[in-house]
Amino acid sequence: MNNKILFACSLLFLPFCALAVEPSVNKAELAAYKELVQIKLDAAKESIQNEQEKILDRQDKRIDDIASNNSTSISTFGILLTCFGVLLTVLLVIFSLFGWVSVKNRAREEAQKEVQEWLETKGLNAKVAAFEKNMQEQHETVSLLTKRVAELAKDAEDGIHKKYQDATTKMQEEINRLSELSANESILSELTAKAKPEEVTQVQVESADNKTLNKMDEAARNKPEVDYDFDDWNARAFNAWGNNELENAAFFWRKAAHFTGATNLQSVNSLFNSGVSLARLKRAREAISVFDEMVSIYGQETEVGVREKIALALLNKAELTFKELKDISGALNECDKVVSCYGNDTEEKIRILIGHACNIKGFILLCRAKENWSNEPERLSDLNAAFNLFIQAENEIKNNAYILGNHSYSTFLLGKKEDARSLMTRALQIGGDELHKATLADLDIHPLPHDAEFRTLLNELWDEISTVA
Repeated sequence: MNNKILFACSLLFLPFCALAVEPSVNKAELAAYKELVQIKLDAAKESIQNEQEKILDRQDKRIDDIASNNSTSISTFGILLTCFGVLLTVLLVIFSLFGWVSVKNRAREEAQKEVQEWLETKGLNAKVAAFEKNMQEQHETVSLLTKRVAELAKDAEDGIHKKYQDATTKMQEEINRLSELSANESILSELTAKAKPEEVTQVQVESADNKTLNKMDEAARNKPEVDYDFDDWNARAFNAWGNNELENAAFFWRKAAHFTGATNLQSVNSLFNSGVSLARLKRAREAISVFDEMVSIYGQETEVGVREKIALALLNKAELTFKELKDISGALNECDKVVSCYGNDTEEKIRILIGHACNIKGFILLCRAKENWSNEPERLSDLNAAFNLFIQAENEIKNNAYILGNHSYSTFLLGKKEDARSLMTRALQIGGDELHKATLADLDIHPLPHDAEFRTLLNELWDEISTVA
């Protein structure tokens, strides 16, 4: 930069040097030369100013860079200083806490030591030890009592549940028995207006069983139905049945049957009970619909209890179809289903139901033969078929008074009067006055001239048997 300034100053003195060398210059040349020098001077001045501005810009930029670097250094230092302050504070807190804990522990130890010395001075150590031992013994006693109470509660719950199971089992057996009895008695009683369902709708159970069912029913009522399990619905149904609330019983059993956790046997039993309840209410079509549902869902099951209920459902359906719907063909078809589905079954209970199926079908054919008495071919066909069915029924169910009575009457109508006498004698000896009255009532179904002679035979035999008894 100094060289440039020296060069500019040299240019300023250059004209004077030229004048000294060449003194003989006119005015015009001098003016031109002066103008030229002025131009060069201005150019040099402008160049110097530009150079100065560049120098100042570079200086400003340098100053900014230095300021920026200093600021960054100061900021980093501030952060480090802050972190150091925080760390120092944390350490102080930790040391303070440690010191407080140490002081606290030392104070506790000294206090315990003072207490022990005081207790020893007063002779209370032995009393405290005895008290602590007594408290330990009391704690053990409470634990034993708690355990015993839990055991008693479990035993009580198991006992109630067992009583509930026993009660429901007894009532289920009674429902099954009444259902079979209804099917059997329908063979020897009028299947229309003379039927008296009120005599068999009320199941009699022991008072203790009733109390158990009432407790189970009450327990179920005290919780929302959304939380019911199978036992809750079943208990409510049995309790309703025992109180002759048949519509409620039918509803609760359907709920039990469709409970997700119910077994196949539980579901089929519940559906069967629901159907029986509806039948007792004279709602035959609804009952038949429930029995159809049973057959549709569980008809292919192999479990013995389920097979038994399906067969019994078909028998009840046959009875309702004939008795309430007056559909002879439909009723005969249901009897045939029992024989075709379970004819080869070896289970004793199912063999008995096959015997009932033969008896029901035989009775229906016997009634149809009496109704169509004037049509000899059809009459003889139905009478002979009924006669053979009663024999099949006797092979399955030994010494059944109603089957023997039906067999006797069909034999009489076929003209075998002595055989009829022998069969009726056996029937009356087993069935007694109940069979005697039921048979007299059955003679009013499609009455025939021959019935007067059979009524006389029936009364004579009963007089002989009742006199001997």
